[in-house]
Amino acid sequence: TQNTSAHTTTTNNNNTSHLKAVCFLRPTEINAGLIVRELSSKRPRFSEYHLFFSGILPSQLLRLMAENDEFELVKQVQEFYADFLPINSDLVTLNCR
Repeated sequence: TQNTSAHTTTTNNNNTSHLKAVCFLRPTEINAGLIVRELSSKRPRFSEYHLFFSGILPSQLLRLMAENDEFELVKQVQEFYADFLPINSDLVTLNCR
């Protein structure tokens, strides 16, 4: 499934510009596009964006987001290797010992 955490239902009428956004996303083109759309808007919703990806973010997506961060609102981009596969419907393992 695609994570669309970057898209919020907050309208521009709500003043959230004093808040900081923390986004945990899968590193997909769709999610990068949502972040780009938010960053390139004339009135971004939040004062800062802290982006955390659940796997390796392709360099072209990172570059695309950086080029569209006109107001330099992205304060950090991190990769956390949190993708995993379920073995079956009632068991998930990270293969850690």
